[in-house]
Amino acid sequence: MIVPLRKSLVFILALVLCASALDARKEKKPKPPTQDDITEGCITISHIYSHSLSILSGVGAPQPGLEGIAFNACDGPVDVFLTIAYLGRGVQFNSGIVHQTVAPQANWQFYHEANLNGLDRGRMKLAKIIKVQAFQK
Repeated sequence: MIVPLRKSLVFILALVLCASALDARKEKKPKPPTQDDITEGCITISHIYSHSLSILSGVGAPQPGLEGIAFNACDGPVDVFLTIAYLGRGVQFNSGIVHQTVAPQANWQFYHEANLNGLDRGRMKLAKIIKVQAFQK
């Protein structure tokens, strides 16, 4: 009776090890941006990702908000203003603004944490850039 049990345990262990080895070989495809690139004059906003509330927010996952990269292709510095809409069930219920002066031929990697109360943080399913303004200095 002990021998069949031992063989069963060895077999189960072998299956688990094989399954984990196969899973490790799978390349995870990068998550596509949640919004297409936006160009306003010589400013391009790219790699736009929205983050909603999850059980891992603040621990292993970002807080609710929006991240991306703004590139300034202008000859001089530019003040970049982004208006961000917070949506829940497809309806905008709040918004936020983030801004920065970006040097010529430089990137601004931004993360805008949604400035929302607890209930609205849970209600937000998508953050989206709805307006880009760029003012040359």
